[in-house]
Order: sequence, then C-alpha cells, then structure tokens
Amino acid sequence: MHVFSTVFVFVFIVIILYKIVEFLRNEAAAETTVSARLVDKSMRASDDMNANGFARQSITYYL
Repeated sequence: MHVFSTVFVFVFIVIILYKIVEFLRNEAAAETTVSARLVDKSMRASDDMNANGFARQSITYYL
C-alpha cells in the first residue's frame, strides 16, 4: 500500500507542476486581436431534476 500512496503523491506533484508551467507559458504568450462580425446569437435554457429531487437549471448563450 505504501507504493500506491508514493505513486499517487508523485503523480499529483507532476500534474501540479505541469499546470503551473502551462499557466506561466500562457501568461507569457503574446495577446492577439482579431476582427470579427457577429452573425447570430441564441440562448438555450434547460432544467434537470435528479432522483433526490434537486433541480439544476442552466442557460447557455451562443454567439
């Protein structure tokens, strides 16, 4: 069991380090501005209720 916990901690640290490097790389990237024209927009609403009676509502906007 000690091997599994060591592997888990190692993988967790590697993932955290990868995400930090990815964030720093994105922050250092040049910002790009592109002209665009909006051709349509719409909205979709949905309701969902699970077996426990909890309701979830969401609205998705499309541009």
